[in-house]
Parts: sequence; C-alpha cells; structure tokens
Amino acid sequence: MPPDTTTRPPGIDTLAPITPDTSRPQVHREHTIPDSIRWQRMPKTSEISKTSPPGNPNPFFIAAANKILPAVVTIENERLVGGVPDDETHRFFREKQGKENEQIPRPGYGSGIIISPDGFILTNEHVVENATKLKVILYDKREFPAEFIGGDPNTDIALLKIETSDLPSAFMGNSDSVKIGEWVMAVGSPLNFTSTITAGIVSALGRDIRIIRER
Repeated sequence: MPPDTTTRPPGIDTLAPITPDTSRPQVHREHTIPDSIRWQRMPKTSEISKTSPPGNPNPFFIAAANKILPAVVTIENERLVGGVPDDETHRFFREKQGKENEQIPRPGYGSGIIISPDGFILTNEHVVENATKLKVILYDKREFPAEFIGGDPNTDIALLKIETSDLPSAFMGNSDSVKIGEWVMAVGSPLNFTSTITAGIVSALGRDIRIIRER
C-alpha cells in the first residue's frame, strides 16, 4: 500500500464529516414562495407550437404575393416647379439670363394596380396631380406612357390608361366585407422601391384619418 502523502494542517491527524449537534433543539423552517411570484408551469413544446407563429414562411402570404405582384406597377410622374427662390439676388440673375419665369421638371414616383387586361390602372389622385408627364413601369420592366382618364381629389382615387393588352390584373374585392383582425398585405413602390410588400392586420374600421379633402 503506497504511503499517505496527503499534506494535513498542523495539529489535525484525520478529517471527519461534520454532523449536526443533536443535543440542542433543531428549528425547521419551511421556505415558501408567495403566490404573486410563484413560477408557472412551463408549457410543453407541442403546446407552444399551437400558439406561436410558425418558423417557416407563411404559404398563404407567398401565394398571395406571387399572384398580385405582376399586377402592381410603378408610376413615374413629372411636375413643373419653380426653379429658384424669389428673392432679390436670384431675381437679378434671372433677369440677366432671361429666365424670369423659368420652371424646372421634378420627377416623382407612386404605385398603381392594373384592374383590367387592356391597360386600365388604378392609383392615388395625389400621385398624378398636376403632372405634365406620366409613365407606367410594369413588373416585367416594360415602360408605357400613360393617359390620365380622371380622378377624384375627395377620395384620392385616379384612373390611368396605357395602350397594351393581355396584362395581368387584380381582382377587386368588396371593402364592406373586411373585418377587424383580418390579415392584410400591402404591395407597392414606396420611394421607387419597386415590388415592396408588407403585412399586418386590420386594426380598425370607419376611422377618420383626415386624408379626404374638403370641397
């Protein structure tokens, strides 16, 4: 048997487990957790999967996006605006250069949706308001000059027409059937970022959001 080479502190020959002193009365305290901070039972993985969003992409959103994207267009408009401020310094140079009433074209962008295969496009009236030139860019990158058919500033709706045929078109639904809490998708070209999609839910109906102008 090999010699014991364990180094012990001076004056201690052996180490023994410490046992409680049973000669004195023992006090037993039961630790409890208040109801207000007590942990709840953790749900099983199968229970979480029933209430949590799925990890995979939603197939309904994917199908809806693939169906509607070809019918969404980008609208490029051009408006004439004042070229320089009307102060004394700029007025002097405009008079010298013969450009007293010069206006410059300014481009802008908006979104529209094809509502018939023969080229009728629905958009917002503010997108085409006072435009001197309109161009429609399709999902497949083809470009067409657009004709302004008519618009209603009070409801912010306008109708355009491009000369082509066999276009993919969107199905027009009934807004009266929309319910609070339903999932919805928005597709468009904000700031010329074409074919942009976002999703959310209908949060309210019949709200006055102050976009309808007063006559």
